[in-house]
Amino acid sequence: MDGMPPLSERHAVSDVETKPVTFGDGLFAVWTGNRDYNSAKGTYKIKPQRIGKPKRNRGKFNLAMSFSPGAGLAYGKASVHVVGSRGMSISFWYHPNNPQDQVKHLMGTASSEKISTSGGWCIYSGLKSMGLVVGDGKETVRVEGNLGHSGRVVPWRHVVAVIDLNARRARLFKNGGHVGEVDLSSLANEIPAAHPLTMGHDPEGVGKLNYWGSLDDVAIWLRPLSGEEVTKIHKMGAKKKDVTSLLRP
Repeated sequence: MDGMPPLSERHAVSDVETKPVTFGDGLFAVWTGNRDYNSAKGTYKIKPQRIGKPKRNRGKFNLAMSFSPGAGLAYGKASVHVVGSRGMSISFWYHPNNPQDQVKHLMGTASSEKISTSGGWCIYSGLKSMGLVVGDGKETVRVEGNLGHSGRVVPWRHVVAVIDLNARRARLFKNGGHVGEVDLSSLANEIPAAHPLTMGHDPEGVGKLNYWGSLDDVAIWLRPLSGEEVTKIHKMGAKKKDVTSLLRP
């Protein structure tokens, strides 16, 4: 992965405009606790840098990545995760161990507390809301949504974030439904990455933001997913079929 050019220099979909976009077009990588998961066609096997002691436990689709406070995973170099004009999408399921926690860093290339000066993107979750923050190092925009659940026992939640720099929009989905979107016109045409893609651990080391819980079925595309594709991922997940099942004929 470290030898790949940044996202801004790679093509996410075919240059032939008449070719229909298939689900696997632009799929960059898939991660999960399931050891066989990275064998999906069109994905890359990426060895992460471990932060603390992340573990594997029972997840949504078999095994999941489990994080205690201070544990995390970091993938590749920051330069690989620059978001160019093609945009990007990320889909994952998460299950917090303590839903009473305050805002926590689920994943991203910047800290939610430092993004206004560093640039990058970050997905976070709290007790009653979740959100996506995107910044270019000068300007920052945010889209938030209500989790719709405030009890102590919470189900697995499915999240999709879409950054579409051509349309100048960022969209957030929860459990297959559209939560909200925000205009990106105030941002530059490229979103920098202050850090490698970091899961479960705040990349600036802000301890109060470190996540305690599990992540499963994480997939990144180098293009914006459509609402229909988001719905399809969620419906398959509800049947306990991971995202790679959508890549099979």
